[in-house]
Amino acid sequence: MRVGPILVALLPALLLGSARAWAYRPFNGTDADVAELHDVELEIGPVGYLREGSRGALVAPSLIANWGFASDVELVVEGRQQKTGPSVASEWTILLPETGERRFGAEAAAIVSMRWPALTLHANGNVAYTRERTLGLFGGLIVEGPAAWAVRPVAEAFVDRESATVTEWSGLAGAIWRCRESLSLDAAGRLSWIRAPGAAARAVELRAGLTWAFSIG
Repeated sequence: MRVGPILVALLPALLLGSARAWAYRPFNGTDADVAELHDVELEIGPVGYLREGSRGALVAPSLIANWGFASDVELVVEGRQQKTGPSVASEWTILLPETGERRFGAEAAAIVSMRWPALTLHANGNVAYTRERTLGLFGGLIVEGPAAWAVRPVAEAFVDRESATVTEWSGLAGAIWRCRESLSLDAAGRLSWIRAPGAAARAVELRAGLTWAFSIG
């Protein structure tokens, strides 16, 4: 996906106002918070390198936009938990047909987040009815270091069962640098084990990206 023209078009808005960018990249899971009213968060990435077995490939970046269009509700287009205490959220997704296909799918996710001064946890659970008419399950946990730190260490572990026969176990470790209130940069490494019928594979991935937040209200 080419994101250059999109960023150029949004640059005036970015310069007019900014919000806090908490950065829930580079994870596969997410947090239970939503964008504040009239705030927009752009997540760009991950761009990186993925190696599965003996084959290596570059990972092209994607763009995710989160818009807080109503109180406690956000619109997410894909192409901050600021207080202590628990936070619970849900996400509902329609999986559009891939190129050359006509089948739809759907996903439902539940996220529970908890923040303490020295630690933040995000637990993710996801159930999917895939385009291949199979049941998909995802469970993961994200751990973050102190939110007050400019550079905080992060880690994630998850299990992803894409069908009745394919399962992935993955672990990630990295860091998020909040270089200013509206901009956070992230980098991480991920190691995965994938089991499929008659075969098993290991994948290594390096990730990098950013989260940029601003207000349109």
